[in-house]
Amino acid sequence: MSSTTSVTTTAPTPTLDANQLEQINQQKNDYEKTYQEQLTELQRLKSLARADKDKFSEDLPQKVNDPELNDLLAKRQEAKQKWVTLDQ
Repeated sequence: MSSTTSVTTTAPTPTLDANQLEQINQQKNDYEKTYQEQLTELQRLKSLARADKDKFSEDLPQKVNDPELNDLLAKRQEAKQKWVTLDQ
């Protein structure tokens, strides 16, 4: 047997190159920014819903495209108008 032993080490090879990693990090940053913006808007809408339901009813359809919601809000407005005319 030889007194010198040869040890071969192999380093792990990266599976992503620097450009791919940069793109992933950019996407992550974009998603985090979008999340924070949406969270802020959600908090604003929740606060508005508690403080001023009429303003909330006006503001929400501009944020969400929901035909059923729009129909219900229109019926609500009609009912309010009828109630006002009956109250006179």
